Amino acid sequence: MNLKVDPKKIVRMSGAELDVPVGANGILEPQGVGQRFKTNFVGWEEGKFVILKLPAKLEQRDNLYAGKLVIVRFMSGGGQICGFQSAIQSSILAPHRLLFLDFPEAIEFLSLRKENRVDCFMRGVLRRERDMVDGHLINISRGGCHFVATVAELQGHDPLVLGSPVICEFKIIGIDDTLYSVTAALKKFHEEKDKFHFGLQFTEISDVMQDRIDAYVNEAVAILGPSSRLLDLK
Repeated sequence: MNLKVDPKKIVRMSGAELDVPVGANGILEPQGVGQRFKTNFVGWEEGKFVILKLPAKLEQRDNLYAGKLVIVRFMSGGGQICGFQSAIQSSILAPHRLLFLDFPEAIEFLSLRKENRVDCFMRGVLRRERDMVDGHLINISRGGCHFVATVAELQGHDPLVLGSPVICEFKIIGIDDTLYSVTAALKKFHEEKDKFHFGLQFTEISDVMQDRIDAYVNEAVAILGPSSRLLDLK
């Protein structure tokens, strides 16, 4: 994708993961030309082709011939920069100006967050002195997590205040059976139906625990891709 970023922050996945809305904006760059232009996704068929819209005025059309390699970049709904390399199959001018590309073998994703965040489902506990709230972690990164508790579970507890410190306890399923305890700050929250959603930022976390979370996140990202949930800290 030729992005000047830390390669460790780029996730490479199968082209079958292509998921972009019809009409979505993109940037197309013919290799070796040094120019790029805006385009829109018209459609695709997995394993066969991707169709892009050509602008009405295009000075580089002579560089868009069959077999020419191009790079396509776009933004996913989850806030990631995405891109793939492909080869031109053909182009047409009538009845519409369209460019046909080979379906990509691979797509690269670059998260705009500082750390990758993945969906999960882990039982957890929030503690404040003698106060304890049971709930679940539904996404996690080395920097924080998204914690959910029912309204019923929070009844009788002192209200949580933005910025207030809490202790979050949980086990990292599939990594080990250790009960981890992390100091966190409450950064965001909202109520949705019968549940409260909390965005927690880890403020005191050991190197060992960061390594355990990274191992879990990296394995999940390789299989499922980064999370696209909205209640994020980064």
